[in-house]
Amino acid sequence: MSARQSIAPSQVKQFWDKYLKRLSQDGVKHPFDQWYVKRAEAFQHSSPRRLSERSPGDVEAFFRSFGRKPGLKDWQFRQIVDATRTLMEVARVPWRGEVDWDYWRDSARTLAKDHPTVARSMDQPPRTESAMRDVRSDKGSLVEARDRHLELVTALRSAARRRGLAIRTEQSYEHWGLRFLIFHRHSEPESLKPADIETYLSFLALRRDVSASTQNIALNTLVFLFREALKQPDLAFDDFARARRPRRLPTVLDTTEVSAVLGCLEGTQRLMIGLMYGTGMRLMECCRLRVQDIDFACNQIMVRNAKGGKDRVVPLPARAINGLCEHLARVKTLHDEDLQHVHESGLQKAIKRASAQAGLTKRVGTHTMRHSFATNLLRARHLEQCRFQGFPRPPSEKLVAAPAYAHF
Repeated sequence: MSARQSIAPSQVKQFWDKYLKRLSQDGVKHPFDQWYVKRAEAFQHSSPRRLSERSPGDVEAFFRSFGRKPGLKDWQFRQIVDATRTLMEVARVPWRGEVDWDYWRDSARTLAKDHPTVARSMDQPPRTESAMRDVRSDKGSLVEARDRHLELVTALRSAARRRGLAIRTEQSYEHWGLRFLIFHRHSEPESLKPADIETYLSFLALRRDVSASTQNIALNTLVFLFREALKQPDLAFDDFARARRPRRLPTVLDTTEVSAVLGCLEGTQRLMIGLMYGTGMRLMECCRLRVQDIDFACNQIMVRNAKGGKDRVVPLPARAINGLCEHLARVKTLHDEDLQHVHESGLQKAIKRASAQAGLTKRVGTHTMRHSFATNLLRARHLEQCRFQGFPRPPSEKLVAAPAYAHF
């Protein structure tokens, strides 16, 4: 009897109910969720072993088998990747973080013949032979690189934790450090020179057409890798020019636009987006909010380990209290199954759909609520000061006069 046959039907049904609920939280609607279930079942039936007994190599082999099918559309391949990733997360497979999901998802994109990166690769030959190699080849997988340079990865993680860096920063440094080693065909890191770093950064800019922020992240990674993990503080990085990011004004919604967006949301997502607007919390600060951080008696929320490793206190919006109490009562029964937290990607997708349904032409994201909170609060204070000094009431006062956190 196989491991799959030994599982009770009730357990199987319970698992797929969790899977469908997770898809719903990520914004996948019925009947499209049934296609995700079929994709996930295809991976599950690709081997008789349990999910926890498989490896990242099994996932990559599964994706390659579909990638060889000429009739498969780009969106279908991305759906396969997303369905498999959700399957791993619901099953809580311990090695799911070792799969480079973003790479496999991006590999489904087909570039047009006149795409800038394609044109550049045809007109401008690379400066070195290594620049011609595809960073994302099968031989250059992140899993292989991590296994080969495990000692260096351990040293990088230890240095990041000694410095108190955020877990996302640590993961980013590990990712880009491994990409750098893959690019140079797993050369010993101690043998690499500044010219090799310059070649890699040029490759990212000219062949991969990455943004300025991405190039700077890669440079910051290499600075940290050589100075902290490899203990080479004398290596000069001042000669590398950092790509300049264009300065752009943040998107800000007025109170009527915020109300329109919130009106297109419901349930937990509406509560969370409303909290982000009413408190100015960041996306991950809201997702990581715990019950013990909410002080109903003092009408405040303690944001723990925020950006820069600092704690801070934000006001608890009065209109959010009833919704929070109902939410806490609802998720209390799910506590044992560890389902009271949501994935941040579902919240990002939800606010984009809501802004589109509200008819907004602005580019709205979760961080927009933080900017809108600060801007509308300043406007309200400015109006109060104008009334105190006897200035005439502006025509738009009714839209912004109340505190920003009272509009949801």
